[in-house]
Amino acid sequence: MRPESDPWRIADVRDRVETIVGRLSEPTAFRQPLARFSPDVVYHLGWSGSGPEGRDDPRQITENLVQALELVELAAQAGAGTWIGLGSQAEYGPTGSVLDESTPTLPATAYGTAKLSAGRQTRELCATRSLRHVWLRLLTAYGPADRASYLIPHVILSLLRGVRPALTEGRQPGDFLHVADACAAIRAAAWTESCAGTYVLASGEHRPVREVALAIRDMIDPRLEIGLGEVVPNLSPVGLRGDPRALELATGWSPKVALETGLAGCVEWYRRNLSRYSKENAPWM
Repeated sequence: MRPESDPWRIADVRDRVETIVGRLSEPTAFRQPLARFSPDVVYHLGWSGSGPEGRDDPRQITENLVQALELVELAAQAGAGTWIGLGSQAEYGPTGSVLDESTPTLPATAYGTAKLSAGRQTRELCATRSLRHVWLRLLTAYGPADRASYLIPHVILSLLRGVRPALTEGRQPGDFLHVADACAAIRAAAWTESCAGTYVLASGEHRPVREVALAIRDMIDPRLEIGLGEVVPNLSPVGLRGDPRALELATGWSPKVALETGLAGCVEWYRRNLSRYSKENAPWM
């Protein structure tokens, strides 16, 4: 955990975990504490510049990629047997195809390029260090305590404050995986020793963005307005559709949280925690 971090999102489990303070950019500072902890599995879920503002930052390559490789070395030195990294749909680039493990990878951003390179290079390094390697390409996860500028929190927070959220027409499909299901998948990959390689991490259920926004509106107050079509993007939005069957076959995992159930839980969580978010709600990115 970075020294300046505010871990409010995990306050309810802090007493169940051992915290190692440090930064991925300064691996020597936490090498010894990590070795003492002696993990069986190392999950690499940290990545700077994951928001829209950092998608083409050169540090995606010069920092994030280097840190991923250094974390493999640290994992091997600490005696781990498995290294699991979180990839992204950005590795594929814009495409209308249903994404699976055979879909061509043509990233259009530095973020996507760095993720793709990290997945490939950490796999090669893990092979030389006798580490089982799993790379999970996450499409879209949602849930409580998320960043306000993402679609679902943006719509919920706006409507809870009586503000009409401005959106695109929202006819593009989305693949929305609840964070609890995403975590369960990552855990299943760790516990399944035969699971190795690159997999798509998705719900497999594809809903138009406008349908999700309207469902949220109806849960809060059907009388409220949503500004569908008020945002005109520079390029036509490309929908996201994923096929998680390879991961399901490899691990036995499958999504459990229905979208309506997950959205209802989010609405209640953001309602209870509205004060944590600025009243100047960030625009949807």
